[in-house]
Amino acid sequence: MGNSNDENLDPIDDSGELTVGAEIEFLVLATKYKPIDVLDQIREHIEACIKARGITAGAKVVVPMPGQHQWGCWTVKEENIEKKPADERNKKWYGVEICSPVMNFATFRTAIPVVLSAIKELDVPKMVTDQCAFQVHIGRGNKGFTPLTLKKLATIIAFSEEDMLNKLCHPARLESEFAVSINQSILAEKAGSDGQKTTSQDLGNKRSVEYRNWLKDLKPDNLLITLWDSKVSSVKNVVELLTPNQPLLPYAAAVSFFNLIDSRQEFGSDRPIKRTIEFRRFQGTLDPVAALAAFELCMALVEFARKSDPEKFSNLIKNLRPSIEEQNKLADQKQKAAENPGRLDETPSSPTDKNPYRREDFLKDIEYHDEDGTYVKCLVDQADNPSLG
Repeated sequence: MGNSNDENLDPIDDSGELTVGAEIEFLVLATKYKPIDVLDQIREHIEACIKARGITAGAKVVVPMPGQHQWGCWTVKEENIEKKPADERNKKWYGVEICSPVMNFATFRTAIPVVLSAIKELDVPKMVTDQCAFQVHIGRGNKGFTPLTLKKLATIIAFSEEDMLNKLCHPARLESEFAVSINQSILAEKAGSDGQKTTSQDLGNKRSVEYRNWLKDLKPDNLLITLWDSKVSSVKNVVELLTPNQPLLPYAAAVSFFNLIDSRQEFGSDRPIKRTIEFRRFQGTLDPVAALAAFELCMALVEFARKSDPEKFSNLIKNLRPSIEEQNKLADQKQKAAENPGRLDETPSSPTDKNPYRREDFLKDIEYHDEDGTYVKCLVDQADNPSLG
């Protein structure tokens, strides 16, 4: 994450070190109407653990005032998490979100296990449910990314989200309104029930003329053609095109580019400029291996998008295309079977049974660095197992 007051100018290159940030959600059982006492207890314990380990970067931990944003320290605040457990007498479950400061990954790798362990050690009842998230932010300080990098990343997500990336996330997160599919948000949400394309009025703001013109011609099968149109030439253009058309949750895509623009002017939002790409589909976890695995995956995706040459990028997309084609074939087979229930045709098989390109191949192709396979195994195990770490 990063806060910038600079003019909203697009970067001319994507060089430099990546920076990271995390949002950690969990539930605590509090006895007060507002759990400020519990938040202070959490703050004190985490700060003590960080200082005890000699971590100096972002060693301060604060409970910010509502609407206050601080990027140089860890923050602890109440978070609205739906479908919490039932109240117990005079006790109530509250959502808590801990946000990290902006830091490089080497520092984060040291700090995050300490913070997650500190949460586990808290002397209050706590839990992580499938409604909790572990959100990953990838940035370059306050510099953002070039339109080309964003287009490449969005293309990878559009092709891989359903068949590859979702296999690396907990199944419950796939249904969350706070992490909607890029394909769903772009293709389905922008078409009204009467067939007319939605407009900026649905978000209570005035978007650019170019955006409204794109919507007139946007069809379910030409998102990527539109994305790579020469008129989509700025970061703002890319973000406008990829932002879910949801009045209250324009930022809530599974992979959100919303933080890269000044949403206060564009969407009437009170969200600050973070200059990050936000990955919102990972399940809540207090397992440091799972947390680092998620970050390694997101960093590999961003690094591939900003550094891959045209040949490597083209080869990855070619590998992903068959999986989409197999999904369509399977849908056709199921429809025919439903229309002719008396026929004894072969039962439609899963597309992954026929498609040799699997998630492990995908991770290798995006140059996911994991020498001993620990992170890959953790991602796959968590996605395959409904229990949460």
